[in-house]
Amino acid sequence: MGIPKHTSPWYKVAGVLAQRFTVVLTDLRGYGDSSKPDGGPGHANYSKRTMGADQVQVMRSLGFDRFQVVPLRLDQFNLESWDQDQQ
Repeated sequence: MGIPKHTSPWYKVAGVLAQRFTVVLTDLRGYGDSSKPDGGPGHANYSKRTMGADQVQVMRSLGFDRFQVVPLRLDQFNLESWDQDQQ
């Protein structure tokens, strides 16, 4: 899998997962077909916190207040601190 390129590696497993779960595949900001804003001061527009907030916004726009996150790599997000931001 091309890490952390984009969602395309997930297409191999998405169909199987979708048999039991709702599957939403997104590209992180700056990757794949996502927006590519300027980095801003200190690259804040690409911080893990900002990119995590992007994912929450996507899921809420789809009507999900609660959801599970399965990152392509375990170190892609610091999920514990990201989870704390969302509570």
